[in-house]
Amino acid sequence: MYEIPLREKYGELENFRKIQLTFVSVVTLIVLAFLSLLLMNVTAPIIKLAEIARRIADGELEHTIDIRSTNEIGVLAQSFIVMQSSIKKKI
Repeated sequence: MYEIPLREKYGELENFRKIQLTFVSVVTLIVLAFLSLLLMNVTAPIIKLAEIARRIADGELEHTIDIRSTNEIGVLAQSFIVMQSSIKKKI
């Protein structure tokens, strides 16, 4: 009967643990990078719309809204354009 020495078996487990830890670390970094890109793409237009809303509130009705998106942010931007145009007509 052949037995694997305990030190050799733990060595294999230690190598597997290191590979597993490296894999989890790389996947975590990739997910964090993806999430940060996603958040930038979502928050940048919202920040831009907030700035435009502040300008409209200050009476600057000539500022153009340049957000070209087909998602909810794009719908909101189109609503801002309609609102801006309606305010211009009433003044």
